[in-house]
Amino acid sequence: NGDNLYSVTIKVTDNNGAGQSDEQVFTIQVTDVNDGGGGNTNPTIANLDAIRQVTPQGTAVLLDSNIDLVDAELDAANAGSGNYGNARLLVQRDGGASINDELGLNLTVLALLGITQENDGELYYQGNLIARETSSGVFGANGALDITFESGATSAQADAIARATTI
Repeated sequence: NGDNLYSVTIKVTDNNGAGQSDEQVFTIQVTDVNDGGGGNTNPTIANLDAIRQVTPQGTAVLLDSNIDLVDAELDAANAGSGNYGNARLLVQRDGGASINDELGLNLTVLALLGITQENDGELYYQGNLIARETSSGVFGANGALDITFESGATSAQADAIARATTI
């Protein structure tokens, strides 16, 4: 949509057989980075599935394993490999972060792609910093995942990080 906000509904079901559940809507915001060259288009999120089921205090699940971050200008940079430098990915509950929400990243999924966490809140690819947690320095702290991509972060790396988001 025009304000670059996308919603995903998380449904929590009590697994004690009582059949109780609760749904919360999380908002993913893509912040546009204007390249100053004119013709800048709004970023979008493609392939976002709308509903995820999680169990309180249960195993973290991937928010969406096939999500694509799309920005024509950023994707075209670096000879088509993309450069998401200074772009920001924010995942939090609709209406604001809640400390009860346990967002994070699946580091095993990222490691399969050569992306590692070498310091709290910093992701590296082949020794180069490609993303950092913006607000707290720890991924998922305070109920939000707030990531700023570093210069040189490719489209594939930005997508991989978004796909590794857990709730």
